[in-house]
Amino acid sequence: PDHPLRNKIETWNRFPLAREKLLNTILTTSAQGVLLISGDVHFAEIMMANCSCMGSDVDSSIEFKLPEFTASGMTHSWGSIKIVYAFLKLFFSINPLQYRIDNKYFLGKNFGELELEIVDDDLDSSTINYRLFDQYGQIHLSHSWRLSDLKNEKHAAPNNIGSCKCIPNKGMLSDFEINSRSALFVFILVVTIIFIIRLFVVSLWKLLRFPYAMVLLLFPASHTKQKVN
Repeated sequence: PDHPLRNKIETWNRFPLAREKLLNTILTTSAQGVLLISGDVHFAEIMMANCSCMGSDVDSSIEFKLPEFTASGMTHSWGSIKIVYAFLKLFFSINPLQYRIDNKYFLGKNFGELELEIVDDDLDSSTINYRLFDQYGQIHLSHSWRLSDLKNEKHAAPNNIGSCKCIPNKGMLSDFEINSRSALFVFILVVTIIFIIRLFVVSLWKLLRFPYAMVLLLFPASHTKQKVN
């Protein structure tokens, strides 16, 4: 996904040749109804990209939807760490990842389920249903796709395929929007850190002031003598 931390964390943007190879493989094999299943990020989300590949002529160009379901993990997640949970909630509220569908995500322990529902042996009318459960079996995310929506009507020959690209299902944000949201997030984060540090210093001062007051109470003469000297 394309977001402000794209050059700092492991995303497709750091592997452009591998990403291009994957897209070309999907297209040149005329694969139908492709969806991606991923994990290893310690939270869950539902995403979709609108992809297209240009051929040598108009008839050989292809447009298709590429959904992705992410589920991880069953034993641990970012939601288990309160400070990280708060950080991610703040980050995703200000910088929603552009490929997400309705900003659907879940930070707790989870596992996913995919169900293929075939309607009267008609694959085009059939659906694939995705559900995400927490550790207690409660559903937190769900989405359904008609297989016909994931089908490419046009098929391009391998030697006809040109460059491929995928954009978020809601369109690309401008650099100004991305930088503005990043600046707002950093500002809120810095203010929050300053507040926490101030709160810690005040609490520490109150904690240390009590023993100092006890010393003055127990040894008033010694304190007075020091002031006179």
